[in-house]
Amino acid sequence: MKKLIYVYNKLRGWDKRDITILEKKFRVVPIKYSSVLDSYYIYKEAKGNSTIYVWFASGMSFMCNLVGMLTRTKVYLVAGGPMILNEKWRDLPKFGVKYSYRRKLAAELSVRLSHKVLTVSNYEYNAIMKRVGKDKLVNIYHGFDIEKYKQKAPKEFMVSTIATIREDYLIRKGLIGYINVAKKIPKIPFYVIGKFQDDSYLKLKNLAPKNVILTGYIPDEELINILSKSKVYVQLSTQEGFGCAIAEAMLCNCIPVTSKYGAIHEVVGGTGFYVNPNDIDDITSKVEKALFETKSNNHPRSRIISNFSLNLFESKLLEIVD
Repeated sequence: MKKLIYVYNKLRGWDKRDITILEKKFRVVPIKYSSVLDSYYIYKEAKGNSTIYVWFASGMSFMCNLVGMLTRTKVYLVAGGPMILNEKWRDLPKFGVKYSYRRKLAAELSVRLSHKVLTVSNYEYNAIMKRVGKDKLVNIYHGFDIEKYKQKAPKEFMVSTIATIREDYLIRKGLIGYINVAKKIPKIPFYVIGKFQDDSYLKLKNLAPKNVILTGYIPDEELINILSKSKVYVQLSTQEGFGCAIAEAMLCNCIPVTSKYGAIHEVVGGTGFYVNPNDIDDITSKVEKALFETKSNNHPRSRIISNFSLNLFESKLLEIVD
């Protein structure tokens, strides 16, 4: 069985999913990348008949490509991230994204050097197509476990959002706007689900009214329970390469109220409400409409099942990576 070196810096949900799928075709060797020194371990494993698989155009993927060049190993890059997607990169700080020329250059070179570049949305595909030819680009939408993510409790008048709590996400994920909307609907619980990564959660806590619940990290079972009860899911992002949390919420039959930035509209389609993430009155109006005037139905879940199933993702991934 051919060896596949799976390089990651943090084992996220999609990493676990991809490893499980790729193990059906390859002998997968996961390597945690913490610094440039870890390139040695990638090089050591890459000798011989092997393949390298890595997420995000970054310094990590650039080092994978250097190893690939030295060992004549194919690198499959699942691209994305604001360094490669936003052409007006000087405007990134406005969207809550920290910019550095070094990160931008590493991302650009990673995309150009990789054997194949996988994108998870048409938004990503169209942005990266301007940098590389169609011959090395392929779009493969995320896939979700429809049995894991499903409604398991009756709906209540609750609102949820999911995001890691860190300084740049206060703007980029629209968390401050979300808190301001909660202030305007004080009788409805607003959940913020996500790990506290830095001290910015204290800023949110100080801004939040009594109806806002900051959960911190919670296990998947508890997260799915909250989504199952929430009638509305809100995502006020200013940049999204896909929007996995939105899809998971939709599988639990939450009505999505979202911005239209990035690939979000590819996920939501016509199943929810679109808002201007900077217009608190607009957001409040749409959230209230979703809460009190819209009947819960299976349309959000049906859309994800039809377009973003795990089986479809698996078949495409195993076909692409060799």
